[in-house]
Amino acid sequence: MTYLSDIHNIPILIDEQSLAEDGIDPDEPIDLFLSGIRLESVLRRILDPLALEFVIEHDAMTITTSEAARGK
Repeated sequence: MTYLSDIHNIPILIDEQSLAEDGIDPDEPIDLFLSGIRLESVLRRILDPLALEFVIEHDAMTITTSEAARGK
């Protein structure tokens, strides 16, 4: 997420509490090479297998669990 945040110049936050509650390690490395596709598509390919979502609020993107995203 740090890489995506840097190249797209947007703040991306990790909801570590919600991930921890679902037993997901926020430091889990992801190895994925994609080129020429939209950021949303990249995020879906990364997050969907982990049952994670992204939400935009307060001028930042937050990565969180599906359950926590429904509450936002």
